[in-house]
Amino acid sequence: AVAAMTGAELARLDARSIFPQWPEPASVPTLAEVLDVIAGVESMELEIKTDRPDRLRRVAERVLAAIAQYGIADRVTVTSFDPVALEAVARLAPEQRLGFIAKFETTDDLATAVRLGARRCAIPIKTGTQARVQEAHAAGMDVTGWQGNTREAIETLLDWGVDCITSDYPSLARAVLSEVRALS
Repeated sequence: AVAAMTGAELARLDARSIFPQWPEPASVPTLAEVLDVIAGVESMELEIKTDRPDRLRRVAERVLAAIAQYGIADRVTVTSFDPVALEAVARLAPEQRLGFIAKFETTDDLATAVRLGARRCAIPIKTGTQARVQEAHAAGMDVTGWQGNTREAIETLLDWGVDCITSDYPSLARAVLSEVRALS
């Protein structure tokens, strides 16, 4: 379990296990190491993974401290599958933008997002639909579509009208988005 490991132990891991074609070791970076590289981007999502409530409060504090340190609060949406994580962030920083990640198979997940005060929903291609994207937009939320890991998935998510896409293959996603923009 990640929670049982130290930061140094995590840093020694190699994340290539699901990407065997990746040419070089891919260690697990700290949030600060990631922000050192991407702090200048226009918009980003930082996901807090599901965990025990006591740990989620501590993680929320640390994520918000990093956001403040880098001065990026206005460009970050803190996301999670875990309502407790988002509630902790909202208590500590009521102005911080939140995003709720769920299956969105029914309108119950949208109701949870509204209750949490989320301004973004992350709707998966496997269980979401264009109708769910439209419902989220009607509720005043942006929508992230995930996972855009193939050309077909990215094109489907774009057809659904999502506002952004997450992908394990950002180079592919950027290429497809560039082609779509060129055709527009």
